[in-house]
Amino acid sequence: MFCIDHNDRNAVNTCAKCGAGLCNDCVTGSVFRNDNNQPFCKKCNYEIACEDDRSLNALLKSKQIILYIYSGVVAIGLVYFLVNLIIGNRDKASIIMLLIWACGSIANFFDKNSMIRRLLSNISNSVKEAVHSHSIPLFIGSILGVALGTVFGVFLMGIVSPILIVAYLIGIHKVKKQIASNNEILSQFQTENSQN
Repeated sequence: MFCIDHNDRNAVNTCAKCGAGLCNDCVTGSVFRNDNNQPFCKKCNYEIACEDDRSLNALLKSKQIILYIYSGVVAIGLVYFLVNLIIGNRDKASIIMLLIWACGSIANFFDKNSMIRRLLSNISNSVKEAVHSHSIPLFIGSILGVALGTVFGVFLMGIVSPILIVAYLIGIHKVKKQIASNNEILSQFQTENSQN
């Protein structure tokens, strides 16, 4: 078997995706590798880089949407709090501000891997396990699960909304660096293809 890109060279390995023969240079030049450290051919490397580009850009867009939601909700909550301080209505201003911030939890619908979603899922699973082990009745368990999830979720969202803004800013920065790195890989493949 000969190398798919160098017809005059013997293949020493095969592409992990398409099974094409690869010479030593192609094996060492493979940018991506599968879980078993097996290389990919140039065509498959390019396809993987294109897939990464699409998924990274989708991830960036969702993180930006979430950041806009959290920023807007936190700004609205702060304005409400400050207006109530100015007009002298301080009784429940901070609690209502936290509730307004908690409305930012709608942003979690755009993030499948959000910390809050995982935390609420863990609470729900703990209650389900308690119900299945018969340590608490089903009816009480259902009410307890919804109440704990809602109260804890709203309280937590209100408290951590400003922190989540910073976390998403950092996340956006990381994704932009990954996109830039992936773009370098894509341009490298495009340059090589135009030379051949």
